[in-house]
Amino acid sequence: MIRVIIPHYNNCEGLRDLLTSLTLQTKKTFATTIVDDCSDNIEEVKKIVNDFKDKIKLELLQTSHNQGPGAARNVGLVGIDERFFDYVMFADSDDFLLPRAIELLYKSAKQSNADMVSGPIIRETYLSNEKIPKENNTWCHNKLYKVSFLREHNIYFPFIRANEDSSFNIMANELLDKRIFIDDELYIWRYNKKSITRKDNFYEKYAYLYIDAFVYAYENILGYKSPEKTALFINVPNLYLYYQIAKEMDTTGKQAPYMDAMLTHFFQDYEIIPYIKEKIEEIAAQIKCNFIYEHRIYWFKENFADWLARLGEE
Repeated sequence: MIRVIIPHYNNCEGLRDLLTSLTLQTKKTFATTIVDDCSDNIEEVKKIVNDFKDKIKLELLQTSHNQGPGAARNVGLVGIDERFFDYVMFADSDDFLLPRAIELLYKSAKQSNADMVSGPIIRETYLSNEKIPKENNTWCHNKLYKVSFLREHNIYFPFIRANEDSSFNIMANELLDKRIFIDDELYIWRYNKKSITRKDNFYEKYAYLYIDAFVYAYENILGYKSPEKTALFINVPNLYLYYQIAKEMDTTGKQAPYMDAMLTHFFQDYEIIPYIKEKIEEIAAQIKCNFIYEHRIYWFKENFADWLARLGEE
């Protein structure tokens, strides 16, 4: 069976829509866990659970204090009993599943015995819809993960409030043995202007969390594989990009010292620099020197070679 885990915070209307989509699934080979992250109106959440508990297998868990969606998902993940659930799916209370989502994902998982099954996502925005390819490695939506695989490799979400799903998927993709793709569009991601990543000044406040997520993932991965056996060099350009974005957008002056300390520790303790230098030509071809935000171009003030040398030698 599948355990569907839903982190929830102050979105009762969306939660009702998501649970309704679960009641319409063509196969009922799942049970659902809502993990409420200290919503303001927990009584309304309990009422929703009561309204749906006779339609689907449903339980409600609560965090002790508000920690963000990754920590809430971990609460549900830790509680899975492998005797009854071999796969887990994550769904956000903003979104909903099309009727054959559970059926088709689970069928592919059981037939292939894959560690992960992944399909495309329809991203609904306030202007239009777009298709996020089935190969996407950022979001944990429209995917099934084998529970035993996650536990064997200690794969959990970092305790950060943004980019936690990217960190989770970096670990999963680096450490899995088998991944299956399906072509069916089964998951609808809906735009939520109240989401933390859609709020004003997100980059100014939280861009450094991309660095946090990356380091968290690879510190776990490198416990199982040496650097040369990973895709680390593919991800380094994004690491440099988000570092520069965070530094450019930071209005507090606190993000750069925090990131410097984290990356210096990571590069030196895990002897990353020699490996990166071996791949320098491949990496350099992917490096960007600017980014556009709110119709403005920001040029990076530190080139990749200088950045690498500074963090690797401090």
